[in-house]
Amino acid sequence: MKQSWKIGKTLRPAKALFALGASAFAALLASAQMEVLVQHGDDWLTVVSMDGETPLAFVASDLKPFPNGKLAVNSNGTYTDGGIILQDKQVGILKDTRYHYNTPVFVLKANAVIDRDFQHCFILLLIEPDSGIPTKIVQEIPDIEADKGDEFSITVPINPLFSGANYTYRLFSAGEEIRVRDLSAAPSQASPRPQSSPTDTRKLEPPQVAQEHPLAFPAALQGVMEGGYAQATFLVAADGTIEHLIELKADHTELLPPALATLLKSRYHPATLDGTPIPLAARQRFFFNEFACFVEQLVPIPYPQFNDRNPTLIYAPQRDPEQLSKTKTKVLLSVDKRGVTTHARCAPEAQAALPPETKAYLEACIFLPAIEDGVPVDKEVATSVRTDSPDSASKDK
Repeated sequence: MKQSWKIGKTLRPAKALFALGASAFAALLASAQMEVLVQHGDDWLTVVSMDGETPLAFVASDLKPFPNGKLAVNSNGTYTDGGIILQDKQVGILKDTRYHYNTPVFVLKANAVIDRDFQHCFILLLIEPDSGIPTKIVQEIPDIEADKGDEFSITVPINPLFSGANYTYRLFSAGEEIRVRDLSAAPSQASPRPQSSPTDTRKLEPPQVAQEHPLAFPAALQGVMEGGYAQATFLVAADGTIEHLIELKADHTELLPPALATLLKSRYHPATLDGTPIPLAARQRFFFNEFACFVEQLVPIPYPQFNDRNPTLIYAPQRDPEQLSKTKTKVLLSVDKRGVTTHARCAPEAQAALPPETKAYLEACIFLPAIEDGVPVDKEVATSVRTDSPDSASKDK
């Protein structure tokens, strides 16, 4: 079925999503169908999709991301056509034991009747503790497909210290709320909010930078661009080291090496729980400018979810094709959990040694590390490259 988009703009007073108190927010969620809005100047635009945690909305006819957009909710949206009927539902907040630090996740599993495919899906989730600050999450979820049988499942990472409270959720497709009928609930519970264990009151301190490695503007971009951003998502281990890289992206690929160098060469104070160091995921942004560069403060985040993948190349240094062989050689690269190439060698069948210049090139490449069972791992990857010609060194002289 072709996906239709909702394009909306409103000047109506919107309920600021992160300014609402828990009880007011819950009351709003228990009311009529919802829509999620993002602020654009003096306007509020309908959020039609999410890229992870980044809302997307139409500006005129162009779909634009709003990475720092202020979110709000209104109760005047419309339901999608079709819907979902939940049966034999299991819902709750669990510790995901795939991770040795047992990140908490919100899990919804049910036998379901799904009327049609739903695309560009996201969830609005309120977690209200018995005391303290509520957690409000708007996050992308996988498309919901009618031909996947009757099993329906959603898993959403939540804040690292959460251990119990009331919660309520709404599902959206292309900006409109999906009508969800819950046959597993009692007839009087139109919007059930299950109760779990008491809220965890232990004291969590986020990780902090202890000594920052200087961030440098890349020489290759001098006079090419005035500035830009890079962003890294990673895990700070209990010993204060960067245990693994989860994601790294930038406005220009040449910004990736200095951002990663600053990340890995800086020193950190780990997160602590009641004074005991613990591993915790974090996100950090790096601002580049020809005249001044700086690193923004670490932001602790729930451990994100990613599909399994092999090491993925995101940066390779420029090379002079005139100094390279005409044929390619198969090589093996060891890529660690931080995306660093720790070892490069020719594959056994190549029966050759890797020229030093080619080895240096390969070890300067940056990868997103392999992910298995949801977490980064060390992994060897095979690829083919043109090696440096034997006389390339003499050409440089």
